Amino acid sequence: MPFQSQSIIASFVHFLAVFANLSYFRVFINGLNCTIWIF
Repeated sequence: MPFQSQSIIASFVHFLAVFANLSYFRVFINGLNCTIWIF
C-alpha cells in the first residue's frame, strides 16, 4: 500500500509540474506577443 500511495503522490507532483510548466510557457508567449506589439 505505501508504494501505491507514493506512486499516486509522485504522479500528482508530476502533473503539477507539467501544469506549472505549461502556464509559465503561456505567460512567456504572451510576454513575447506584448513585446512584439509594443515594438
